[in-house]
Amino acid sequence: DLVFTHLTAKVPGPAHHFLINPYGLMFDEITPSSLVKIDIDGNKVMDSPYPTNPAGFLIHSAIHAARDDAFCVMHTHSINGVAVSAQEGGLLPLSQQSIFVLGSLAYHDYEGVALLDDERPRLVADLGTANGLQHPDSRPERRRGAAADSRAHRGPRPGAGPSGHPGRGRQAGVAGAAAHAGPAGPGLAAMSGLRIGIDLGGTTAAAVLMDAGAHILARARKPTPFESYEGQIDLIADLVAEMEAAAGQTGLPVGIGHPGAISRATGRIKNANSLCLNGQPLKEDLQARLGREIRMANDANCLAVSEAKDGAAAGAALVFAVVLGTGCGGGIALNGVPWTGPNAIGGEWGHNPLPWPRPEWDETPGPRHWDGQHGSMDAYCSGSGLARDHHKVTGDPLTGEQIVARAAAGDGPCNATLGRFEDRLARGLASVINLLDPEVIVVGGGLSRIERLYRHVPALWDQWVFSDEVRTRLLPAMHGDSSGVRGAAWLWPA
Repeated sequence: DLVFTHLTAKVPGPAHHFLINPYGLMFDEITPSSLVKIDIDGNKVMDSPYPTNPAGFLIHSAIHAARDDAFCVMHTHSINGVAVSAQEGGLLPLSQQSIFVLGSLAYHDYEGVALLDDERPRLVADLGTANGLQHPDSRPERRRGAAADSRAHRGPRPGAGPSGHPGRGRQAGVAGAAAHAGPAGPGLAAMSGLRIGIDLGGTTAAAVLMDAGAHILARARKPTPFESYEGQIDLIADLVAEMEAAAGQTGLPVGIGHPGAISRATGRIKNANSLCLNGQPLKEDLQARLGREIRMANDANCLAVSEAKDGAAAGAALVFAVVLGTGCGGGIALNGVPWTGPNAIGGEWGHNPLPWPRPEWDETPGPRHWDGQHGSMDAYCSGSGLARDHHKVTGDPLTGEQIVARAAAGDGPCNATLGRFEDRLARGLASVINLLDPEVIVVGGGLSRIERLYRHVPALWDQWVFSDEVRTRLLPAMHGDSSGVRGAAWLWPA
């Protein structure tokens, strides 16, 4: 196990290269210079006397290619992990340690040593949006990279599924197919308290089937037809059908997290960055298509609800959620319920101007935003804003991901760019604290994975918060990328 275990790490840049541990060396023999750089197909792109494990990278390449958030993939064969995999129930929620990882764990049947390319799509389909994959009755594979782990409780692994293989309770070989994460089959058909959550993202839509105890029993994800309103209606209907097929029930409650808000004046979508939704009666059309009442909320509000219910902010009365991704948004949960306000714009923090602008950083009037305003938080505290600022100051056209990676490696200009980002984020959140005084601010989205934010930003915001002390906590979303879709399911009581 100290030779056959394999790890890979993505190399920043557009070439899709990865570092892998040299095959045949034990871990205490490996040095940085002995790591082997390979491409997505496993070919060496550097001179190295060391071979690589082809079975290892077949697994790793499938995950790296399918998941942009997979910065590091680790395949382990620990004694304890093998023992858990050999149990029919898989990993059970019997301790705090197991609960921490259950929400990000999926299952993939062991098919023997991974040497055939045709296993890749089954690996990807079974992993879905989870951050860990376990081989029942054999070895576990855990993939824990820069993406934040989900933390939901999860029930026993599936029984025999439609493929006929023991333990397979999901469709295999189809990217985006529903992956069962808990009890499957006839047992679910008699279970009460099931609800469906949908997170309608601009790039990808995700769905979960959640039980009364907030265990995720099945999940699926599909690409979003960004420019087609009718296509998004079809997509949501398809995801609901998949979840109901997994449950063996129909007519389940459906909660949907979506961009923008529903106008109280017209009942139609407004303020969505998915422009095809604006002006459309999305809720009315979905209710007609699904034949039932549905509940909808802004996607950032769903994040706030999920984390307030059983996540990083569990027990807090007032939670503010920040989404730092391609854009920058916010949501509010009050006593575990989304707060939208009379204008349906509660938490729309990303459209507020950056407070306390710094003339020395040329922040006035600031970049023009898609909503027509200048200098908004979204224009600065987002992945696109981070890249724009770095390019403006240095002339170097890097992505946000590259800036973060180079800053961690000691690059001076990139570190300075992250410093400006943290200063702006601290100013923006200080204004939120002054206005709402939340107990917890939770952070989701791709940039939430920058660990230094949680040290540096609270150290900075004191100078703008109108108080002698600041007790508000800044925390990463505990449920990670699954938080928004879980929050959508939470729109319905168990």
